Amino acid sequence: MRINTNGDYFGVWKSKSIIKSRDELCQDLEEYESLLNDYVMSLLQNIIDLKISATEPYNELSESYDKLYELDIYKDALIYNIYNRALNIFKESDDEVEINDNSGLKILSAYSKKNNDNLLYRFNYGKQAVSLYKTILDEERRKENIEQLKNKIEFLRNQSNPFGVDETLSGVPLFGGPASRWGMKRAYEINSCEEMLKELEKKEYTGKDYKDVEITDKYYKIFCEEYGVNDSSFKPSEDDDSNNMTITDSIVYPHLTLHRVKKYK
Repeated sequence: MRINTNGDYFGVWKSKSIIKSRDELCQDLEEYESLLNDYVMSLLQNIIDLKISATEPYNELSESYDKLYELDIYKDALIYNIYNRALNIFKESDDEVEINDNSGLKILSAYSKKNNDNLLYRFNYGKQAVSLYKTILDEERRKENIEQLKNKIEFLRNQSNPFGVDETLSGVPLFGGPASRWGMKRAYEINSCEEMLKELEKKEYTGKDYKDVEITDKYYKIFCEEYGVNDSSFKPSEDDDSNNMTITDSIVYPHLTLHRVKKYK
């Protein structure tokens, strides 16, 4: 496993200021000793010590945790726990994985180096959001999207510019007027659709595609177990992309959102 620190020059320093150290968290926890019962104190200590996943309280139906979620110590411990337990999972893996920590964007990402740089995991520790990834081979969906893209391209090409023609200066159309801006936007949309259509039409599943499915499914299952969730836990999101080849479902917890990103081929 290789770890890269990206972002600005002071990336490591900034990351440390966002993700507290174990010592800092333990000092913070001491301040809650007179406020929290022994069970909750022990729970937080186990989260800080990485003995359990920080999501474990979410899977226990207990009203006693409602106050816990309001504490800064829980949020800070959760970020530290998720970040470091994810790193440990990849450190213990035999797969060739590259880890990128972009402290400017506050995102930790893991890629499979042998499988088309497939994204395996992402933790946005600035927004407390984890993304898990699955690659799915679906010939029927591919055919449906080919037809949808063809129809969309035809629709875009047949559109009339609602702004007509931009005013002219000495007989030369003014660049940057509403008509030209609309035309540029439509041309960009058509080009994007044509590129996607070209990719889908030439698609024949190869050994790499099946390896993509295998590697993403492996880590999807590992992290589902880590966070105590399964396929039925995720709910449809409004973030689905327009070509229906990438579907995002989500679970929203206090201080954490889990996303499942399904990429169809």
